[in-house]
Amino acid sequence: MGSQLLAANNMLIGTTNMLVTGLPEGWRLLEGYARPEVDEWTEYRDYRWVSRGQGVYLLVEPHPEQPGLVRAEVEFTVSASPTLVPTPGGEPFAVGGHEGFRYQGSVPKGLLPRRIMPALKVEWICPHTRRLLRIMLNGMPPAPLDSVALGRLLSQVAAGVQCH
Repeated sequence: MGSQLLAANNMLIGTTNMLVTGLPEGWRLLEGYARPEVDEWTEYRDYRWVSRGQGVYLLVEPHPEQPGLVRAEVEFTVSASPTLVPTPGGEPFAVGGHEGFRYQGSVPKGLLPRRIMPALKVEWICPHTRRLLRIMLNGMPPAPLDSVALGRLLSQVAAGVQCH
């Protein structure tokens, strides 16, 4: 398993880290439809961390027999907030050396036809950087992962998370 630093870069203020995430074997993390946004940051151990903001990425699994084709694609959203209140009703879930909560649901995707895709979310509080972090994974048409495969992927991603 690999890892990937998620950060926002700015010519004036420099680099602001979101977190380091795990990357399952064979998967790649690509830029999403927009650059990461940083509204506020905090400093911990000489690094700047996003305390309010978000980034959207694509987590893709290349097709093993056909280079250039993707076997699975997942929207990967990371957000941070200084509001330290996780969503109620989650299932306990360890992430980044902290106790977090996992949630299962769905999100609408696409225009015509609009499809309901499975989604998983994990939230945790990092007391070192004083922020609530959230990772959300949801399937993307035309070949979304089912809830079980998405759960395995979330567990692999969370196993490599470093938030401070």
